Amino acid sequence: MNGNITTEYGEIRYSFPVTNGTTYRIWWDNKLQGSGSKSASITVSAIYSNGISIFSRTNSGWNTPKSFTANSDGTVYISVLGSTGTFGIGYSDGNLRPGVTPVLLIEKNWINGSIDAENGDEWYSLPVTSGEIYRIWLDGLDEGNNQGIHKKTLSITVDAIYNNGTEIFTSFVTGWNTPQSFTASSNGTVYIRVRPRVDYIGTYGIVYSTGSTRPDITLPSSQLTENQWISGNITVSNQEIWYSFPVTSGTTYNIWWDDSQQGRGNKTVWVEVSAIYSNVTSIFSRVNGGGWSTPRSFTANSNSIIYIRVTPVYSNYSGTYGLVYSKGSTRPAQ
Repeated sequence: MNGNITTEYGEIRYSFPVTNGTTYRIWWDNKLQGSGSKSASITVSAIYSNGISIFSRTNSGWNTPKSFTANSDGTVYISVLGSTGTFGIGYSDGNLRPGVTPVLLIEKNWINGSIDAENGDEWYSLPVTSGEIYRIWLDGLDEGNNQGIHKKTLSITVDAIYNNGTEIFTSFVTGWNTPQSFTASSNGTVYIRVRPRVDYIGTYGIVYSTGSTRPDITLPSSQLTENQWISGNITVSNQEIWYSFPVTSGTTYNIWWDDSQQGRGNKTVWVEVSAIYSNVTSIFSRVNGGGWSTPRSFTANSNSIIYIRVTPVYSNYSGTYGLVYSKGSTRPAQ
């Protein structure tokens, strides 16, 4: 529920019914901690209808709610006290903050996530089978492909709970080389929460597997076809455009491009080109010359997917270019 305090140190009261033995969680969103959209700094208190205090004047309930188990059937009263401005408040008898809809994780499929507000978080879920081992892998600023062209920008911490509220792990921060693993204690659902280690915004990656090998990344990309030029167009500052194609171990491939500096003379932007394997191993990075008369060549070290990134040499450049790959040493005709 959204609220608005209109007088300094004003108070707004709420109530809800409780059932003996049920655990409830009180969550709130305010200027101090929350979604970043609220303007009031508040404290929250709760009492039973007989006047017995549950908790008093607590100022944060976004990352960690105030929880209690009702000692009788009855009514609980909530008091919100604070500065003028807006806030949000709600309760749950489950483990998820009201309004949260977890994103389903699919085994071995990386999700490229982002947190766009200070104190923000993102929730995920995965189905588990009793006795099965699960591994959570992370790609973040502190550990991951943090030196490559697919670099993430956020330091994250991760928590996991079963759908019955039982904690699996908390504050897991490294998961690129060594995942966080657990053996499911029952059939059910596990909830994963990702949040910044400090109050920053940025990007990260997350995936799970039942095997012990880190899954290869997947990137949104356009498929390249051997010997067929593709025309590209960079339209905004700092734009990056991704392409991909499958490779066979031991085969040599050549990457050619046509831009404003070298080519047929009809392209309008100077580009730099990078390439990585799907396990994010670099093939070459930020090459901005020679793609027309001399291609960038490599011999695939495994059966894999190759990702090609095209970006402007200067961030504010825009315009057209061409790109192709071949197995032969002769540049494909356009």
